[in-house]
Amino acid sequence: TGIINEFVDANGRAKLHLATSNVSGTDTINKGDARLTILQTGEVGIGTASPAVQLHLSSSVANNFRLERSGASNAAIHFKNASEDWYAGITSAANFSISRNADIASGTEFVIRGNTGNIGIGTASPNSPLDVRRGSDGIALELHSTVGDADEFVDLKMISGNTTAGTLGTILRHQRQGTGGGDLIILTNGTLSGTPTETIRFTSDQKVGIGTDSPGQGQSTPISDVKFDVLGNQMLSDLSTTNTDQAK
Repeated sequence: TGIINEFVDANGRAKLHLATSNVSGTDTINKGDARLTILQTGEVGIGTASPAVQLHLSSSVANNFRLERSGASNAAIHFKNASEDWYAGITSAANFSISRNADIASGTEFVIRGNTGNIGIGTASPNSPLDVRRGSDGIALELHSTVGDADEFVDLKMISGNTTAGTLGTILRHQRQGTGGGDLIILTNGTLSGTPTETIRFTSDQKVGIGTDSPGQGQSTPISDVKFDVLGNQMLSDLSTTNTDQAK
């Protein structure tokens, strides 16, 4: 084990290296054996003699850094600048939490449950793989498409029965009409190997289309004030009696 003082200029500024050797017996150590280096500018390197930031860890193994607290209490890292304090770490409930609360076990901003892997935003007790909660009226989750093209859309897809196919399942879609407002569309799939197709559309001008993406426009003479348009057979049932009226 040795301490190496490496002068970097004539003014006496120097890098300080703490070096060790794995060789048994007598051995000569040099800068390449350094385990810890402090630059003349204050940067500290562990595993590197050329730290690029204030604390620089370098290693060929997967885990470079470990923060451990004895017992089962919170173990957190504190991130701070002039305006904000954030904490991240393992809570006393064995969850991973990112929070403004120094007691990260009480934080609800972002939590991963240790026993389930469920992610909670706005809750420390998520009931599902992603549980987003808001404590007041308003939007809890937003999905954005930022392409800016005419007719662009953004989808929320639900799949069951086939986890490997990318186009299967039921899709809830928001799609712009040209460069104007957006429609809400539900696409469904009757098989496990096909592509979902449009089933029903709620347009931005408050019309509903089943089997058509242009409610009121499928006639030889479009009907501008139609509110409900079904392409195909229709059945209207009176559930209060045993009679059924069918229109085709």
